[in-house]
Amino acid sequence: MLSRFGVLEISFSVLLIGLILRIRRQRAKLHLPPGPKGLPIIGNALDIPLQNMTQTYHSWTKKYGSDVVYLEALGKKMVILNSYDAATDLLDKKSHVYSSRMDLWWLFAIMPYGEAWKERRRTFVQHFPMSNPSIHQPKEIEFIHSRLLPQLLKSPEGFMGHIRHVIGGILISLAYGIPTKPENDPFIHLAEESMLASANAAIPGKFLVDVFSFLKYVPEWVPGAGFQRQAKEWKELWRRFKNTMFDTAEENIARGNAQHSFVSSCLEAVNEKADLEKQKVIIKETAITFLAAGADTVGATIVVFILAMVLNPDVQAKAQAELDRVLENGRLPEFSDQDSLPYLTALMKEVVRWQPANPQAVPHLNTEDDTYSGYHIPKDSIVIPNLWAMSRDERRYPDPEAFKPERYLTPDGKLNPNASDPFDFAFGFGRRKCVGPHIAVSTLWIAIASILDYLQN
Repeated sequence: MLSRFGVLEISFSVLLIGLILRIRRQRAKLHLPPGPKGLPIIGNALDIPLQNMTQTYHSWTKKYGSDVVYLEALGKKMVILNSYDAATDLLDKKSHVYSSRMDLWWLFAIMPYGEAWKERRRTFVQHFPMSNPSIHQPKEIEFIHSRLLPQLLKSPEGFMGHIRHVIGGILISLAYGIPTKPENDPFIHLAEESMLASANAAIPGKFLVDVFSFLKYVPEWVPGAGFQRQAKEWKELWRRFKNTMFDTAEENIARGNAQHSFVSSCLEAVNEKADLEKQKVIIKETAITFLAAGADTVGATIVVFILAMVLNPDVQAKAQAELDRVLENGRLPEFSDQDSLPYLTALMKEVVRWQPANPQAVPHLNTEDDTYSGYHIPKDSIVIPNLWAMSRDERRYPDPEAFKPERYLTPDGKLNPNASDPFDFAFGFGRRKCVGPHIAVSTLWIAIASILDYLQN
């Protein structure tokens, strides 16, 4: 005869098995989100767009009747989020599930969620708090007024290079306190090369190895395995990028001629009783992420602003008229003028929405199976917030292709607090949202205001 304990053990086992089967039956009833019908074995490998990704993903919303679209290629799962609501429901409200990322090198912006990522994020927030704009705004004004404006006036045809150089100079100064040359600076050149490499590496589906993961074991010399050599070159480039600027900043500090910066502030605050090398690695990797994450997006958005003004001279005229009413005696704009320039702030928001600098946000990775709107979202899916689709959502932005700063204004010309703000999605979602939006926005605002005012006088 079974003991009472044995009976209870069997009963518990039967109950547990029944529960597992019930969960499996319920999950079986759930369907994956709709998407392109894949082929046997390779799945959707041929459906992953290598060009116009975000526009193609956006078109699938209407084609499949869903703002959540699913792809799978040889076991690699991808979920595309084509609406702001879907992104906030999953990435914000369920951030405990959707906060990891693909493990791409050591860059903390794309590290998997965990303690190492938290340490780097904490380090940045401690030294660049949103509550203290005096840490970064003086540098932004210095570089925009004294470098960018004269260069644009001197050689306007080189505006893209001028913008990249000045934004790189601002961020290098804030991060490392390293002086940069007005033109042809080697640190800025190294940063641009490295950021181009990271942008290419972070695009899911750009290389076949992203879909056919077994290809990572193919030797470099095999025809078609050029991605192996490319990855090795990129890693070496990023190693130099990560170390060169930090080492230069550290040398300047040792010589006593360093400017105040993120690195100098962090090194002053190190705990001598703790692991010094570990602390330096965290500082080094946080500093390089700050530079890499900000330079491309802010610079690209200023270029978009110039394009928008060329295509919309009426908008430019309205913004310049507002500046003329506020600025006296020919002075350049300051941050203290911001509240008096609502149309210019609305213009900035529309620039960010009209052509997002990063139309496909850095992908997330979910660490658990999940359900959403009756769909099953498998664990370890690459979850891509399609910012381009969000910027074209006609429910939030009627006539989305038109450039209309008035979207963000009340009838009497004040900023409308109830307008759909593109900054809600432009900097990402959940725990992986950009940690430096305040620096990006203030740099962008002072650049737009200054360019509009300076170039009309």
